[in-house]
Amino acid sequence: MALHVFATNAEADQHNSETLIAVGAPVFKIVAKDSSTDKQTGQLEAKKHVAGKKRTETGGLHEVLEVCVGAGTSVYNSCKLIF
Repeated sequence: MALHVFATNAEADQHNSETLIAVGAPVFKIVAKDSSTDKQTGQLEAKKHVAGKKRTETGGLHEVLEVCVGAGTSVYNSCKLIF
């Protein structure tokens, strides 16, 4: 697998879409769900109004992850620490 470096997210997105199509397998779309832990109860709660957020508001993560069998994928864990 070769390293690809792009100047913009749009260029990277285009390359990734073309690569998925070239694999020739069905593409599955996984919709993101944003959540956080309630400070009082410790329970995980889904946040409302996730759709439409910019990547700068989601830690660089997409609203929809597109994958297919046979395509390489890198998943990074993104977290923000607040002290």
